[in-house]
Amino acid sequence: MPDFFAVVKGRRAVRKLKRKEVPLKLLVKVIEAGTWAPSAVNTQPWAFILVRDKELKKRVREIYDEASSTSGLYKQDTEFVENATLIIVLSDTGNVLHQFSTSAAVENMLLAATALGLGSVWMCRPLRVEKTLNELRELFKIPSNYEIIGIVALGYPDEKPKPKERKPLKEILHFEKFS
Repeated sequence: MPDFFAVVKGRRAVRKLKRKEVPLKLLVKVIEAGTWAPSAVNTQPWAFILVRDKELKKRVREIYDEASSTSGLYKQDTEFVENATLIIVLSDTGNVLHQFSTSAAVENMLLAATALGLGSVWMCRPLRVEKTLNELRELFKIPSNYEIIGIVALGYPDEKPKPKERKPLKEILHFEKFS
């Protein structure tokens, strides 16, 4: 198992994935890592839909492409969606704090994927489009008491993205008060 800080610094959004199925055992490990995220009052407000079906993945790609072309969002290559296993990440709508908890679960999943040698990307930009949300809700039969926090696409990486520059700590770290 790699060093924790190496995993944190090595995690990248990987959008080029091999056409190779990830074993269910690894996918379950990634999802289980998500369930160990902190949650307000231990509510564990998340739920996950694992999507491996080719037709469903194709439809997700079409929905995302349509959202990008009709809503002013910049167009991104979404070919990786069909090569990936998708995890639809849901959060109980009972409390706004649930969104924060579920987002922490997503980060745990992304880090676990990296530690296991998988590529991943957290897809959430087109979810700002109401039509997209409604289509995904219908496609995956998502009950009204859950909202979509994002879709995690996982697979074996077919690229190794270079590290992005990070702001120096002296620009973002403040002591005692914002200065």
